[in-house]
Amino acid sequence: MAKTTTLLFLYFLSSLLLLGCVAGKPNGLTLRLIHRDSPESPIYPGNLTSAQRIQRLVDQSNARAHYLSSILSKTNTSQSVYPSIIRPLVAIQAQLLYMVEIGIGTLVGSPSYMSYYLLLDTGAELSWTQCEGCMEPGRHCYPQSEPYFPNGRSHSYQPLPCNGHPLCTPNECIGAYCSFDLRYADGDSVLGILASETLTLSSNTRGRKESLRIVFGCGIDNRLQTFGNRSSNKIAGIMGLGWGARSFVRQINLVTGGAFSYCLTYGVQGSTTYLRFGADIVRRGSLHMTPLFQIGNEKAYHVNFEGISVNGTRLDIKKNEFVGRSVYNSNDWIIDSGAAVTHIFRPNYETLEAALVEIFKGSTNIRRIAGLAGFNLCYVRLRRQGFRNLPGIIIHFENADFDVRPEAAFVLGEIPSSRQEYFCLAMNPSNSFSILGAYQQTNQRIIYDTRGKALYFGPEDCSHFP
Repeated sequence: MAKTTTLLFLYFLSSLLLLGCVAGKPNGLTLRLIHRDSPESPIYPGNLTSAQRIQRLVDQSNARAHYLSSILSKTNTSQSVYPSIIRPLVAIQAQLLYMVEIGIGTLVGSPSYMSYYLLLDTGAELSWTQCEGCMEPGRHCYPQSEPYFPNGRSHSYQPLPCNGHPLCTPNECIGAYCSFDLRYADGDSVLGILASETLTLSSNTRGRKESLRIVFGCGIDNRLQTFGNRSSNKIAGIMGLGWGARSFVRQINLVTGGAFSYCLTYGVQGSTTYLRFGADIVRRGSLHMTPLFQIGNEKAYHVNFEGISVNGTRLDIKKNEFVGRSVYNSNDWIIDSGAAVTHIFRPNYETLEAALVEIFKGSTNIRRIAGLAGFNLCYVRLRRQGFRNLPGIIIHFENADFDVRPEAAFVLGEIPSSRQEYFCLAMNPSNSFSILGAYQQTNQRIIYDTRGKALYFGPEDCSHFP
C-alpha cells in the first residue's frame, strides 16, 4: 500500500512539474503539422502529376487501413492495461500522413536540444525515438540522417526505475529500468527504455519555444528496416495521440484538459495547418458533438455510426450500436488523421456507390470509366466543371451529422493529352470497418475531447483559421 501511494505521489508531482514547464498561452499548446507530401516535408516526393499524387495518397490510405485492421483484429479485453506488443502488417512510415518537428533533451551548447521529425499517430499510445544506445554491440538502429538521440548527454533524461512508475508495465524491464517492446510487420520491432524527458516545441503560432516533460520511449534495439531503409531518412520516430496513459494527450491532460484539435486544408501546399491543445483550440460558431469511444485496449478513436445520406436522401443502411462493447465489429467507424481518404465497410460502400451511380445516370456528357488512381467509382466529363453539380454526402453519427461537401467527397483530375476532366469518389470499400479519413475532414474544425469522451466538429475555412 505504501509503495502504491508513493508511486501515485510521484506521478502527481511529475504532472505538477509539467504544468509549470509549459510556456506561452496558459493551458494551451500549438504545433505545426507537416503533410508528408508538402515541400516542407523531409520525405517530400517532388513535383507529382495529379494522378501520381492521388495514387500516392490512396496507397498510403490503404496501408493505414491495413494497419488498423491488424490491430483491431487482435483486440480483446484480457490484455494488460498497457499492452506493449502490437503486430501491424505494414510498414509504419508508409501509413501515416502528418508529422511534427520537436526538440528532445537538454544539452550543452546551442541549440540546447536535438530536433527530430516524428510521425503523428492518433491510433498509437507511446511516443518514441531512436537513442544512441542502439549502436552498442548486438543491438540495431534503422538508418536516419540525424544523429540518434544522445540520451547519455541530456541533463533532463531520467529513465523510469523498474516497477517504479505508474506508466511502467509490471516486471517489464531492461536491467534496472522500465522497458517497452513494440512489434511490427515482418519481424520489425522497437525495444527500449521508458524515460522522462524534456520536449521543446518551437512551431507555435506566436513563434516562441515551449518546453514540457513527458514519458517517452528511448529505442535502443530498433529492427525497423521498413521504417527507414536509407541513410537520407529523416523520420526519427512516432508521436502517439491515441487513447492510453502513455499518450502525449493524456500526459499533458492537467495542462490542456485532454483536448486537441486540427483544421486540415485542401491540398498539401500553401496554407499552414496546426495541431492545437487545450486553450489554444479555436472554437468558432456552433459545433456538432458525438460521443467518442475506445474499444477494448486498442488506441484508435471510435464513434457511433447511424447512416449515410446523398443529396438529402437517407440510404438504406443499418445503423451501428456498440456503446459499452469491448470488441469492435464490422460496422465501426474510426476517426483518424493518419488515413488520407475514407474507407467504408463494403456493404455500406456498395449502397453508397449504387446511389451515386443512379444520380449520375441522369447527367449528360459524362461516362463511367474503370477506376483511376486506385478509386472504385470514376467518371470522365467532356468539359471541365470542377465540383459543380456533384452531390453532397452526409455521414450520420450519433446526435451529429458530418457534412461531406463535394470538394471533400470527390477528387478531380485531367485526362492526359485532352481537355477532359475526370472525377472519382474519394472513398473506397473496406472488408472490416470504416475510417473517416483526412481528405473528408478538410475544412472541418475537428476537436477531440478525451476527458469528456466527445468529438466536436463543424465547417470551417481552414486556410484562414487553421
